[in-house]
Amino acid sequence: MKPAREHIRRERSRGALAVAALAVVSMVPANASRAQTVAPGAPPDSTALAPAFLSSPLAPRNVTRTVDQNEWNPRFSADGLRLSFERRDGSAQALFIVDPLDPETTPLRVSSLPPRAVSVEDALLGGGQRDDSFNAQLTFHPDGRRFIFMGNAATGVYRLYEGSLDGAPPRGITEASKEDGHPAVSPDGRWLAYVSARDGIGKLILRDLATGEERRLTTGDDIDLYPVWSPDSKTLAYVSGDNDNHDIFLLPDVTLAVTEPVRLTEWSFDDLRPVFSPDGGLIAFYSNYNPAGEEKEWSIVVVPADGSGPKKGVALTKRVVALNVTKDIEIGPAWLPGSRTIVYARNLKAEWNPIYAVDVETGAERRIDTSTRMNHDLTCSISGLLALRAQIASWDDIFIAPLSRTP
Repeated sequence: MKPAREHIRRERSRGALAVAALAVVSMVPANASRAQTVAPGAPPDSTALAPAFLSSPLAPRNVTRTVDQNEWNPRFSADGLRLSFERRDGSAQALFIVDPLDPETTPLRVSSLPPRAVSVEDALLGGGQRDDSFNAQLTFHPDGRRFIFMGNAATGVYRLYEGSLDGAPPRGITEASKEDGHPAVSPDGRWLAYVSARDGIGKLILRDLATGEERRLTTGDDIDLYPVWSPDSKTLAYVSGDNDNHDIFLLPDVTLAVTEPVRLTEWSFDDLRPVFSPDGGLIAFYSNYNPAGEEKEWSIVVVPADGSGPKKGVALTKRVVALNVTKDIEIGPAWLPGSRTIVYARNLKAEWNPIYAVDVETGAERRIDTSTRMNHDLTCSISGLLALRAQIASWDDIFIAPLSRTP
């Protein structure tokens, strides 16, 4: 079975009907201060975050600390001051937002199910509103206080919702469709790109967040997934294909009335989850190309973001920067500030998926030791704070750790 098909079936089993239709420990002390963790501000320079200068071992701090619950898919706001994650919470899959620099804050729970009044009888009997909703794929506005996510409000209708940290109930923003997902707010906050299967197959939609006006960006018979913005808020990278094979594409300057897709890969291997480097010059993505020809073994490939790189063959295989990686399909490869280094979990179950850093310019690698095990879902903030999913007593929690040290 092809890996992409396995992923689609996994999403269906988790209840992500919309995504399928679109085809979708040692710890620092709990009372550690902000200064002990990381200080927000300008990103470190690329030298400070080169593999040779990364902290090792890391001492990740558990920011969720739940019992008998799994968390996954951590995502930072642009300023690094908010961190979202997903959790199976009772009958719901809910989203939570936390201040990663303050271990005492209580996470904000986010759900697409609107609150309703509870009767006196329900209150006396200990009853209340049951939340069976599914919520996922949160993307922050640039201010870090507003956000957009996919939810179903405990119905079969998967739409996009917008919420904020003020605690007001999120509101649906895609009324005309019931199969929307993969939202991505542009870095300048002007645009929302997302995937909609409102016409039967997943296609990219561009929405002006100020006016609500929308237009379709892609056509054809293939399924388009995982839109991601360039830092200048003009170009989108995305995945397009079928259940057996996907390639990477660009849409240059979507602010124009018409823009034609540019293909970045064209070969028999499955390519998924493109991510721009912080400076916008490169794109990293997962591919099931590997020298051993193992279909379920994944690599990270890095290509020029202007489309000038090789699209297939031996020339493209030379753009592989890491082999046998743990594919984090929810997020994509984790760039560090400076656009020089990618961190990833190596697929070595006997060693609990150890973390590695690779210099995309030289290919030099370094193992970053941690006491966490079964590491997945790595992502990095603008200030060099690493977030990841790791296992505690058979349950997955979200951890953070500062990566850089003084050269």
